[in-house]
Amino acid sequence: MNHTASTTTDHAIEAPGAGRTATPFLRALQWSVRLELWQHRWIVIGPLVAASILVATSVLEAIGAPGNIAALLARAPDARRVAIAHPYGLSAGMIAMAAFFMGIFYCIEALQSERSDRSILFWKSLPVSDATIVLSKAWIPLVVLPLIVYAVTLVAQTIMAVTSTFALIATGGDPAALWRELSLERPIVHLYGIAVMAILHSPLYAWILMVSAWARRRALVWVFLPPYLIGAAEQLAFGHSNVKKLIGHLIMEPFARGFALDPYAHAKMPAFDRVAQIDPASVFGRPGTWIGLAATTLFLLIAIRFRRDRELT
Repeated sequence: MNHTASTTTDHAIEAPGAGRTATPFLRALQWSVRLELWQHRWIVIGPLVAASILVATSVLEAIGAPGNIAALLARAPDARRVAIAHPYGLSAGMIAMAAFFMGIFYCIEALQSERSDRSILFWKSLPVSDATIVLSKAWIPLVVLPLIVYAVTLVAQTIMAVTSTFALIATGGDPAALWRELSLERPIVHLYGIAVMAILHSPLYAWILMVSAWARRRALVWVFLPPYLIGAAEQLAFGHSNVKKLIGHLIMEPFARGFALDPYAHAKMPAFDRVAQIDPASVFGRPGTWIGLAATTLFLLIAIRFRRDRELT
């Protein structure tokens, strides 16, 4: 009698797990990404703050010195185009840089925090694999943040253009002259540039996710301390640091490389607002790009393994 009751109880406990069906990968990934966004809503703060500062500066300049736009339009054609395009390129760069740092700090805590707050117990109870969870976390800096950057940049630049238009009207200028200088190809160019940045930044994000999955605590230290120590040792031993150059490449070069430019050979970057400037071969024709993508894949696979095997401590 007791044996029968025990068996029945065991079956009752095991039934939910035994009858649980696997969730399709794409559906599970979509659900996991949405949950990540809900739990880490703060990642949009950086791009929004940068955009707010730029828009506020543009509005204040239009109110305080409305004649500046007319003065720029009075320049020679080449200088006029660069001068008009400069604030829009600056806005895209600042918003992208803010999102870059948000992505770094997100990756640092993405896999470590779920162990420290024990939310990993919730994830482990779901029919979602470790691979899906890690990929959903990588999806945030590699796909979601770039799309947020693109949308925020378009809105900020539209407000800046409208503000400049009203400033011209207020000073008796010709708004059509301004809009002739504002290339309609700019959104396409910026989308391409943001995609290139995401691709070339992917090894860095994947490395940080791997460290976050491995480190029991203080992932921030483990992310930045080893490269710093290696770079310092190289500098002392050889008088130069390849690690420093690599970090500079990851942070400074991606956007310029997408247009076949050497960022270190230009004192002032040209205006990026023409589709003809796009040069995918300068990105995908370089072995470094494919080595970086291979490293990204390797780091993510290791992160998946660490998450699968790591205990809650």
